[in-house]
Amino acid sequence: MYKSFLPGIFVFLTIVPSAAFGQITQEDSSISHERKPLVSVPIQGLQIGGYLQTQWLHAQAPGIASYSGGNFPVGTDNRFSIRRGRLGANYELKDASGYSKVQVTLQVDASENGVAIRDAWASWHESKWHVLSLTVGMFQKPFGYEVTYSSSRRESPERGRASQILMRGERDLGVKLSLSAEKKSSKLKGFHADLALMNGPGISAHGDYDSHKDVIARVWSSPRSLFHNSLRLSGGISWYEGGIVNRTATVYRYDEGSGFFETASGNEGLLMHRRYAGADAQIIMQRGKFQTEIRAEYLRGQQTGSVASSETPLDIDPPLVLATRHFEAGYFYLLQQLGSTQSQLVLKYDFYDPNRAANGLAIDASKGYTSADIRFQTWGFGYVWDYSDAVRLMLYYDHPINERTRVPGYTEELSDDVFTARLQFRF
Repeated sequence: MYKSFLPGIFVFLTIVPSAAFGQITQEDSSISHERKPLVSVPIQGLQIGGYLQTQWLHAQAPGIASYSGGNFPVGTDNRFSIRRGRLGANYELKDASGYSKVQVTLQVDASENGVAIRDAWASWHESKWHVLSLTVGMFQKPFGYEVTYSSSRRESPERGRASQILMRGERDLGVKLSLSAEKKSSKLKGFHADLALMNGPGISAHGDYDSHKDVIARVWSSPRSLFHNSLRLSGGISWYEGGIVNRTATVYRYDEGSGFFETASGNEGLLMHRRYAGADAQIIMQRGKFQTEIRAEYLRGQQTGSVASSETPLDIDPPLVLATRHFEAGYFYLLQQLGSTQSQLVLKYDFYDPNRAANGLAIDASKGYTSADIRFQTWGFGYVWDYSDAVRLMLYYDHPINERTRVPGYTEELSDDVFTARLQFRF
């Protein structure tokens, strides 16, 4: 099966200009969430930047369903696409001492599928302690490391399956209170906290379809250096408390042994929970020119979707019969630089078990289970090469593994591997 990918890899490599093989140094580690735009405009406080991700994907079989860049159309096993085409403007007003007062950001995404707003928010910073800020608008949900880590810096083409299912679109509308010290002398320097009140369904949904609001909280630390900078540690914890208001008399819940069970009275107006807890950690080890980075994140909680899907619904009208499951998920990255900051190997493992109440052959369609109850784990292998801060090449292979169950179509392992060759241009 792997041989079918080799011609495409060769074709892609031959179109990379030979002039691209130069030497550069990268200013910061991939552990940082902050990147300065490469261009600015002659208006004080205004910056414009963005990036374009062009890619070619090859699937193991035609027409597969995939979380590696989206499903493939029937009869198609390879395609070119623009995965992300981001253009953003950021305006920051500072006081005479250089501390932030107001910040406004607008970002759009353009691809062959159209143009959409990705960020549209404004932030006000208090001027007494220079610690608190209030943000309103459309912004990233402050949950976990992977969801908030920029797609322009991530070493795998996509976020893990769990992040895509639980945090579809990564963004939502709401208000956020943040704690982050600007003063270098502050005792809180390096400590960060976010508390957000948001619609809940996310920007991919067809609007806010109920009046309930979700609460998201995250506390984390910036990298801390140990042993003369040979070791750097950072991490955080996150909590999501939300739900979907049921509009029908019927709901579904899942229990070990009995499969799903239906309750069909007194359920209209019932809040079906979306409740997640997560912890993440990042470790960087430096030995001479060789840097090793390890990232890990673990999630657990309750997710409300439907019988057919564990994804957060895009809409519940006409009334959707909701189903709540207990899930478990996580990922692990191993990033190894190859003697310089511009070249690194990537090993990634992630898993998503949407229903901890059943596994393997116990997931039986005759008991009401569906493909939404099946555990997936994915191994990813890749190479990332930063020619400069403006140009990145990524070669990556995803190998998902599904549980063998008694659900039709999932009695054996699926042929759903995907190879991605991506060129990214940042400005």
